[in-house]
Amino acid sequence: MATPPCVFLLLTVFVRGVLGFNLDTENFVIVNGPQKGIQFGFSSGMFHVENKPWILVGAPKSNSSLYPDIPTTGGLFRCQLDFQGGRQAACTSEVPAVEPENLNPGIVTYEQQTQLLGSNILINDNNVMICASKHKMTSSEATKRILYGLGRCNVGDLDNLDGPMSRSMYRKRPLVDSTSTYVYGMGLLGFSTASLKEFVPVFNTVMGAPGFYDGKGGFVLTDINGLDQSLDYLVSKDRDLRNSFQKSSYLGYSVGSGKFGIATFGTVVAGAPRYSNPEGHVGIVVLLRIVQDGFEMQTTRSGKQPGCGFGAALIVLDINGDGMDDLLVGSPFYTEQATDQGLVQVYYGTSDRVNILRDGDNLMGTGTIHGRFGMAMADIGDVNADGFTDVAIGAPYEDDQRGCIYIYNGNHQNMKSVFSQRITAKSLDPELRAFGFHISSPLDVDFNTYNDISVGAYMSDQAVILRGRPIVKLDRSVALYPVLVPLNPAGQACHRVDDPFPCLTYKICFNFTGRGLDRIDLDIGLRVDNSRKNKGKSSRMDLYIEGEMKGDDFITKYQIQKNITSCKTIVARVKALDREFFAAIEQPVEFDLNYTLSSEPLPGQVLPILDNLNSPAISVSADFNTGCGRQRCRSNLQIDVTYDTTEIIVGKVQDITISVNIKNLGEPAFVTRVATRSSTNVGFRSDQIEAGQMICKQNGTGMIDDVTCDFTTPFFQTMAGQFDLTYSSLLPSDGNLADIDPRVSFNLTATTESEETDPTDNVHMIEIPVTFKPDIIIYGSSNPEQATISPDSNKLISIEKTFSIYNRGPSPLPETRVTIEFPRKNLQGSVLVEAQNHKVSHTSSNVRCEIISSSAKLDQQQSTISPGAPQKIEASDDILSQRQSIQNMTCANYDCVHMECLLTGLGVASTETVAVAINITEASLTFDKKAERLNYVTTAEVHKPQHPQLEVYWPTKPVKAEIRVDIYPASERKVTEDIEIWILIVGCLGGLLLFVALGLLLWKCGFFKRKKREEVQAWKRKSGYNARRSQMGSARNRHASSSVRSKCADPGELAFLD
Repeated sequence: MATPPCVFLLLTVFVRGVLGFNLDTENFVIVNGPQKGIQFGFSSGMFHVENKPWILVGAPKSNSSLYPDIPTTGGLFRCQLDFQGGRQAACTSEVPAVEPENLNPGIVTYEQQTQLLGSNILINDNNVMICASKHKMTSSEATKRILYGLGRCNVGDLDNLDGPMSRSMYRKRPLVDSTSTYVYGMGLLGFSTASLKEFVPVFNTVMGAPGFYDGKGGFVLTDINGLDQSLDYLVSKDRDLRNSFQKSSYLGYSVGSGKFGIATFGTVVAGAPRYSNPEGHVGIVVLLRIVQDGFEMQTTRSGKQPGCGFGAALIVLDINGDGMDDLLVGSPFYTEQATDQGLVQVYYGTSDRVNILRDGDNLMGTGTIHGRFGMAMADIGDVNADGFTDVAIGAPYEDDQRGCIYIYNGNHQNMKSVFSQRITAKSLDPELRAFGFHISSPLDVDFNTYNDISVGAYMSDQAVILRGRPIVKLDRSVALYPVLVPLNPAGQACHRVDDPFPCLTYKICFNFTGRGLDRIDLDIGLRVDNSRKNKGKSSRMDLYIEGEMKGDDFITKYQIQKNITSCKTIVARVKALDREFFAAIEQPVEFDLNYTLSSEPLPGQVLPILDNLNSPAISVSADFNTGCGRQRCRSNLQIDVTYDTTEIIVGKVQDITISVNIKNLGEPAFVTRVATRSSTNVGFRSDQIEAGQMICKQNGTGMIDDVTCDFTTPFFQTMAGQFDLTYSSLLPSDGNLADIDPRVSFNLTATTESEETDPTDNVHMIEIPVTFKPDIIIYGSSNPEQATISPDSNKLISIEKTFSIYNRGPSPLPETRVTIEFPRKNLQGSVLVEAQNHKVSHTSSNVRCEIISSSAKLDQQQSTISPGAPQKIEASDDILSQRQSIQNMTCANYDCVHMECLLTGLGVASTETVAVAINITEASLTFDKKAERLNYVTTAEVHKPQHPQLEVYWPTKPVKAEIRVDIYPASERKVTEDIEIWILIVGCLGGLLLFVALGLLLWKCGFFKRKKREEVQAWKRKSGYNARRSQMGSARNRHASSSVRSKCADPGELAFLD
């Protein structure tokens, strides 16, 4: 058996329409018929015999077990209900409502054959009326046996259903009039029945007869206790209505009774679902006052839509408690959003003598397609114990013909238009079919003082007993002591010597009233700081019951006696006065109480239910005493920031230290935080910093980096704090340098959970520019470094000049230009280098070169030197000065080739090389008569990059290099020059005169004068000069003698002399 969608404990249990209000969908009983296909459950009724519950169930297509020869008589089955025997019960005991019958001559159909016995059951006091609306009678008129479906009802004693029954043999004439109109002959008496609510002499029951007068319809008043007397109404005889009713309108298809307007004996209400007007078969209900000798029409109400079946079902009851009856009319085939969704229209009785009804609400259930909401309705009494009558409405074909019923509650003035409970067949038993086709009158079958009903499911041959639950009206109150919790608990009732943390007392009291219960058991659940826990944070307090710690949430059982107030005291204590506590000190601490009745019923009993007028959840909160003048502190934070870096250089790892100073000029600040949001081109130097009362943590978010610094304690008035944050630059040293952020940014914000009085000084913004600082060196080499013209002067001089570009950093070099220039043509038009005789090469893909001065254009100028022509040694006054021996070949005096190379980037400590190969025609080289050699100059320059975002530092002097190659002529030559003779004569005479003048000057100064001889000799004796001179002479003589001797003794030399 499927579990109803309604057993979520504690939380969902309080949702209206899930467990529902107020029929029990857990402890129900399904009564099964004796066999399938007999439409068991088409009608039903419950009763007591000797204080034991019983149920009668009609099965209009069953066969009589006593008289099996009569086919499909229909029948009635009874069974005693045992609520302790489980959810399934069999009902096989047949009530002997079929009487013996023999076929009359010439008649092939029994009067009781297919009579639909059990299609309608009415219980009034201790009697039961069982109707067979197609019961027949025979007639011998015109020598033919004619069958008339008059219909009849059998009445039996509930205490003795096996005894004889009285039968309403309605034989009023004419059956057929002279126009062949069936006046009473096809009355279908008993198709619907209802008890009269007002006292009417002799009569207490109304029976619908929708077949009177060819289906125009009518009804009959009778006494269920006797059936001897009757008062009939035929709409065809009502002068107010007979002309508006067509045949097959079926007035009496549904009947009810109440009191509307001035009606001493009450009012009969009859429905005609096929009533027609110019709009179509809209249906109608007619209200007829019972008078002494008949009926008087009071008013009518018509349906809203052709074919909607308005009037197919109706009930009369006082649903708003004003003492006047109200009317509910069903239109089961009404279509709005869905086909045959169904509709019930409510009409409220008034005290007006003329306008006895006022239009009320429209009830539509869930508007399910083919549901046929309003096919059956029943007054089920006050099931929610609010003093107003409630209604059950069936929608038997919802959910693929499984069916369901809806419970609507009465209310002051107007009933509640939203159902309070929806019970689906699928939630009870998925095998049920057409559940809600029939709903019985209410009866308290289990003696718990609440009404119960039976609901038919004829397509599955079942009936379901749904019982009302005892309603607990629970009064409850909650108190907190104190509401403002001091941080020092001394003096509080909850204070404990061994626990100095803040605390409070939580007190909950209950008192209940309700019928049928002396005591109840409650499941009480209490949670503290639940909203914080739902956000992934921990609660700040633990709960204690009678000194036992229960944590921050618990569930306990609590038994309460009826009409006695019971209270329970719970103590809540702060877990710790740590930074987490102070971080949330201004947040109230919440206590959420939920309670429900314990779900442990005694066998056979339904569970009580809490009154739905009060929510079973109570939330209260307390605040901590922060010491502020107002409950929420008004702080005034100020932040001041300094930093030690003015620029960030790309490629250089740099640390940036930010010094943060914060102070509070206002009341205490709680949950004080300084959040630093930085750009992605820097990184925080540490994942976490702890210093005193502050903790800094990094929280990367992908686009930006956040560093949050939290103070672990309150930031009191006049307090100040200082801390440093260190970041490292994370700028790329290679890759796409064009996308570098032009600045490093920091956004520092001081926040608090307290009320900030001046947030303008809580924010500080830092922006540090990012720059490039490459240090570029360019140098060149030549192969060969010098060249000599061949003797014939008809060859090419091949030179390869190589420029190397080196970056010493610290920054990489962004994309830039390198230009190279070398002479190609002299000013006289002689082409030194033909277009095909030069080319450029480089070492990597980072360099792309092109000639920006077209070689083709230069080629258009004809060379004035032919290969093999003798070299010209001529002076050129506009090239060299008279004294110059080197002839420079530069772009200042030669037409040059201009090349431009795109250098896409150069990393730190990286080198890029560009080589230029040049073939110079010897015949084109001309020497001035004063020039000893030519100096061929090639120039290269690295230009300043133009970055789209960043500033690039560049030296004021050009970054360039020159490669000079000396070119010598074919042979050495002396450069001579004629000198004038007078220049020689003048030079010689001048020299001689200068020599004579110098000699005279020296003589005059005593330069040539000698000292006296005796003075010289005295000096020699005194200094030992003569002795030393004598020794040196002796040594020389000895050395000379030995040398001669050796030389004379050499035999080789003697031989040579010979």
